[in-house]
Amino acid sequence: VAPVDNAGDYLESTRNSLVSQSLAPGELEILLVDDASADGSLAVCEQYARRHRNIRVFSLPERSPGGCGFPCNMGIKKARGRYVGFLDCDDLAAPTMFEELLRAAEDAGADMAFCSFTNSWGDETEAPPSDIHYWTCLFDKDFQALSEAAQKSMFLKTAPPAWRKLYRRDFLQKNNLLFPVGDYFFEDNTFHWTTIIKAGKITALDRSLATHRQRAGQTTGMDACEAALHIAGQMRLILRFLNAERLTGEYREAFMHLAGDTLSRIAEDHPRFRGIQDVMADICAFQHL
Repeated sequence: VAPVDNAGDYLESTRNSLVSQSLAPGELEILLVDDASADGSLAVCEQYARRHRNIRVFSLPERSPGGCGFPCNMGIKKARGRYVGFLDCDDLAAPTMFEELLRAAEDAGADMAFCSFTNSWGDETEAPPSDIHYWTCLFDKDFQALSEAAQKSMFLKTAPPAWRKLYRRDFLQKNNLLFPVGDYFFEDNTFHWTTIIKAGKITALDRSLATHRQRAGQTTGMDACEAALHIAGQMRLILRFLNAERLTGEYREAFMHLAGDTLSRIAEDHPRFRGIQDVMADICAFQHL
């Protein structure tokens, strides 16, 4: 599933990385979901579909609020495969990405499979992901000896984007797992938490198989303070989920890690700071439960 949002010149190389996957066309369907782009991206997607039989195109009649939650949810509902993966319309998948994730998931009998990724900027400089420390911990010899909650807590500390993961579709359907939709961004944070906690088994592949390309206009291009304000809003949804599942004790440390990292980046003189006072109150209450 590739949500398309005014992708411009990035769209063709992203399409190429998908149609060039090592999986046979009959094993991989590509769903391009256009979020009412204003730059002609929909017409380009439809042109791709005429050239590649495994590409299906869907378009939203009007731009969805917030981030890519609504397009991704449409993709989950329209998908027909046994597994569902994601790729942003400006990112790149290594030629073997989805085959490797698929084999890893099937070999492990997992609900989810992870891979690592590389950050790339316009000048083609590259950098490792920000979660590299937590990621390497997943492959320590002692990791498998940890309890299920401790293992999942470590997974929760890794970078949340869905475009580094593969999900078993019936697992998502059975648990009604979708991206939250609203007038906010960074919805992949909540999806990250709900899918990891609900998963029966998770497997990780210590290979960088996706390239995240930074471009103007991305939500990831926000300044750190503004981004943290959006993530703080997602934290309220995560708290509601933990409370509903009665899992506040098991995942307290992982949640407080997210809270500390997020709130440390919010300046108190920011004009929107007062708008998250209720979120901060919820976090303080959670800390002292």
